Formats: sequence, C-alpha cells, structure tokens
Amino acid sequence: MRLSEGLVCAEAAEDEWFAAYARLNQGYIASLLGRYDEGYEEMRASLVSMRTIGDPHALTLGLNFISPTVIELGYYEEAEAYLQESLALCTELGNRWGLGTAYRFLGLAALAQGKLPEAETLILKSLDVFHEFVTGWDIVLSLVYLGEIKAAAGDSLEARRIFLEALPMALEVQAIPLALDALIGLAYLAAQAGQVERALELSICVSCHPASTQEAKDRAGELGAELEAQLTSEQLEAVQSRAQVKSLDAVVREILNVP
Repeated sequence: MRLSEGLVCAEAAEDEWFAAYARLNQGYIASLLGRYDEGYEEMRASLVSMRTIGDPHALTLGLNFISPTVIELGYYEEAEAYLQESLALCTELGNRWGLGTAYRFLGLAALAQGKLPEAETLILKSLDVFHEFVTGWDIVLSLVYLGEIKAAAGDSLEARRIFLEALPMALEVQAIPLALDALIGLAYLAAQAGQVERALELSICVSCHPASTQEAKDRAGELGAELEAQLTSEQLEAVQSRAQVKSLDAVVREILNVP
C-alpha cells in the first residue's frame, strides 16, 4: 500500500530514481509472498530504469535482489549473469556489502542446480567478505544457505550445527523469517532421523507463523503432508495440539535446551 502510494507520487513528480526503487521493492515483496512472475516483471522494469538513470549503486542493489526470484523461476543463466555483473560493479565501487550479497546469491544459484561444492565455496566466500564488516541478517541468511548445502550433501550433523548457530542469531536481530527458515531446515533433518512428531511440530510452527515467507510455508506444507501420513489420528491430534499452544520463542528455547 505505502509502496504503491510512493510509486504514484514518484511518477507524478517525475522522479525516475524513486519510481525505480519503489518498483524494485514492490517486486521483491511480491516474490516473498510467492508471486514470483509478478515480482520478476516488476524488478526487471526497475532494472531497465536504473540502467537509464545510470546510478551504479542502485543498479547493484537491483541486480542482487532480483536474483533469488530469477533462481526460484529456474532462470539460472540469467541470475548468474546479473550476479556476475554485480560482482564487477561492486569491485569497481568498493561495495563490500554488495560483493558479499552477490557471492551469497551465486551460492544459492549453484545450490538450486545441485552444484554443492561450488555452492559451498561461494557461500563461504560470502561469509568471508562479510566478516567483521556486517552482522545480523546477512550473516544469518548465508548460514541458512550453508546449512541447506550441508543437508543436501548428506552431512546432517554439520547442517544441524549450522542451523542451530543461525537460529539464535536470527532472533537476536529480530530476523524472524530467517529463524523460521532455519526451523524448516531442522524439521527436514528431524524427519530424516525418524523423529516424525518433532519434525511435524516444527513444520506446523513454520506453516502457521505470519512472518514465514511463501517459500518457507510451501516447504513446511509439503513436509507436513508427508509426515501426517506416517502418524495415527491420535498422534496427529497430539502434535497439532502441542504446536498450537507453543510460541516461536518456546519452540526455539526447547530446541536450544534453554530453560
């Protein structure tokens, strides 16, 4: 609502920069809500405007943040082209945050294609660039991706360790969507270990939380459907009852064994 209002105002004032920035954010939010095609088109329009305006800092932001949506849509070559362009611009501009972000999303693209060693190298490079430069959200998101890579590679113990490292960091900086991403990662690991009720409880927590992205809800719903089929009606009712009364903080304290 506010972004739409801002876009109208920017267009009325013929402020191309703010109009492009509003479109970028509208597209990004649409993608978080699962409207990937809409988000893609909005952000592509924003990139066209940013190139015309000629602000390289704004362009690197757009190139980085369209990339997860492009990856979600399966346009891997396009995502990699955007991110390589961002790396070149960020290197020229001395934009360390942009560099770390581009490496992270290149890691995500590699993960989506099953290129696990490459994905791990890129995520570790992202964390190295961010080291002692940024904290909070960016570190947590890179850790969540690293946990997903380890899980995909079959290293459940390391994946769990990483998700458990990311979880309290996410809560500390109020990055609730990322905490929920870590939880769904832990839910899949619990399911693989045969901890069906525990895994289902975590998936319900993610599915029902209002801060979950659509991607997280989709993953939780898919896992939950598989797990429900393995339980009796009595077991299922008990899990659902427990999940409904637990807050996110309570779930996390239980996982971390914090009184």
